[in-house]
Amino acid sequence: MFSFRQLLPLRHAVRGVRRCAQGFPHLEKWQQHIQPNIISCSISTEVDKSSSDKIKASESFKKESIKKEETDSVPATLDGNTSTSSHEFEGDPTFLCILHVLESNKTGGKAEATELYDTILEAHKTEDKHKHLEVFLNILKGLNLKGGASSSKQVQILLYCKEIKGLFASILNAFTIYTEHELLNILALNRKFRFLSFSQEKAVWENILNHLNKLSILTSVGLYDMSKKSKACPDAREKIIRNISRRWMEVEKGAEIISLMNIMLQESKRTSDTSMLDNLEEKALQKVQTFSLDENIKTLQTLSKGQRRNLPLIKSLAYCIKEKMTDTVSLSSLASVMTSLSVLNIQDSTMLGLLSDRVSKVSWELRDDWTVQNLKDLSSVLMSCAHLRWLKPPLDKTFLSQFPKFQEHLSPSQLCHAIYSMSKLQCFTGQEKDVIMQMVEQLRTTSIIEENPKLWLNMVLALGWSDFSDEGLLSTVLQQNFVNIIQENFPAMVPSIRQLEYEANIAFPNFQFPKPNLRNLKPLKTSKPDSTVEGVIEMAHILDRNMEDDVQTNILTPQGHEIDVLLLVDNNGKVIPFSSTQGSSVQKVAIKVLRYQNTIKPIMKPTGDVSMCLRHLKSLGYKVVVIPYNSWATNPGNSAKLMYLERVISDSMKQ
Repeated sequence: MFSFRQLLPLRHAVRGVRRCAQGFPHLEKWQQHIQPNIISCSISTEVDKSSSDKIKASESFKKESIKKEETDSVPATLDGNTSTSSHEFEGDPTFLCILHVLESNKTGGKAEATELYDTILEAHKTEDKHKHLEVFLNILKGLNLKGGASSSKQVQILLYCKEIKGLFASILNAFTIYTEHELLNILALNRKFRFLSFSQEKAVWENILNHLNKLSILTSVGLYDMSKKSKACPDAREKIIRNISRRWMEVEKGAEIISLMNIMLQESKRTSDTSMLDNLEEKALQKVQTFSLDENIKTLQTLSKGQRRNLPLIKSLAYCIKEKMTDTVSLSSLASVMTSLSVLNIQDSTMLGLLSDRVSKVSWELRDDWTVQNLKDLSSVLMSCAHLRWLKPPLDKTFLSQFPKFQEHLSPSQLCHAIYSMSKLQCFTGQEKDVIMQMVEQLRTTSIIEENPKLWLNMVLALGWSDFSDEGLLSTVLQQNFVNIIQENFPAMVPSIRQLEYEANIAFPNFQFPKPNLRNLKPLKTSKPDSTVEGVIEMAHILDRNMEDDVQTNILTPQGHEIDVLLLVDNNGKVIPFSSTQGSSVQKVAIKVLRYQNTIKPIMKPTGDVSMCLRHLKSLGYKVVVIPYNSWATNPGNSAKLMYLERVISDSMKQ
């Protein structure tokens, strides 16, 4: 049997082997002072040596360690009688550890190490637990560690140092006497460096949860964020939320309201309870005039994040943003507001006009000094404008001038969205086709087609809107495998396949590619008629009440295009029944209502998809009549509307 004297070195040897197995690097000279007994693992790493050899080696090393401890004991500075110049403790293990960490992170040298070491020695002169914690936290902050696995390992090594280990031991025994802010500082640094064990972290959480009522709302928000990533106290999150819910009336400042809204937004997704969000939004509405511009923007962002379309609050925020916006507002802030309005689908022409002017002005000021972040912000503005169908000159010129730079700085999905948005807003002039095709070829080398087939189909379709179709590009979406994926996963996109198939036929008459097999020959649905469409249909029926089949409505052509009203008209402009046989003197008139959602404001142009629809209908032999929703609304009364409809039908026959 082994005696305790013999087992102790073996225990150190086992610990050393375990450290090696965990991937700790070979201990350098500065590390050898930390815990000398760890070196016993390097005396013999061969497991097949006899136990007697291990014991002899361990005992020999133990003698050396004892001798080393005698020479490396804490210097006489603890009694305050001896000055502590760096020369006097350059061989001290704690000093060497601190110096190594500073030098390895390039955050200091001997002077900084000496200062930190002096602070540690001063702390050892007092029994004040609060002072011990203050010094320990200052050491971690003074080392300027960046966090992560490497920093955590360095902190663990420092905890082996005698003086730092003593401070840490003192702290572990004093959790109950620390204030809530001291405990919060411990948790904050532990989150970064992970120096507490599971049980130690749990003890800190238990003590700080007893002081929740003493914490401010913003501090509680920070504690909530820490609780989400901590497994030591699973019920901490619930306790913090309950405490905040009881105290939400205390909230007065904009930053506190925004922080709580973000928290309750996350909780509402988990619990489906939105009562606290409703209360906070009401509070924000009361305080919105006192918010800064940045707080107004962040509140709008929070609403968009949760898709909370609280119109009274949104209108108040928009008003305050307009009033407080200055010439110094950044492009990033402008993009944030535009994105939020887009997500919430807020069509505020005054607000959008102001934002457009600011974006154009900031873009002009940047000239050639665009950063990657500036380009990403501009792409966000572009996509928001496309979603809101908004394009106020000279914003279109800004998009065109910077668009070639998107290729280098946007991800494949962002670039696809940018191309789609430019086509939807009809920003392309026709001269950019070569640049666009280069972008598309680069995109084809990525995995975007497999990862997001719907996005790829939308982009190819959008290029068709701008009349930028390409045989190779069309072949990627008309091959049967791709068509099958769309039909199975995105059946509503089948009309887009039909449109592109017809685009290939008219743009490339010799297009050689197998015709895709589209299983769903009938449309899933047509667009729900709005009031303008219903009014046009009503007036079309009035044109001749004696016929039963004179008007057809909500037609979806085999090419995937929607016709609101279809009439058969003779050369005199008179509507006749479809059963009539008048030969070549009869024309089919397709009436397309330009809805609000198909119109680019404020220039009142049709969106790109409508432009391709009109082009395709004309190529199919239809006489096309376009009725903008705003023109229809300017004709008061049925008589005026009927006269307007007769006039535009007659004009179409002259084309």
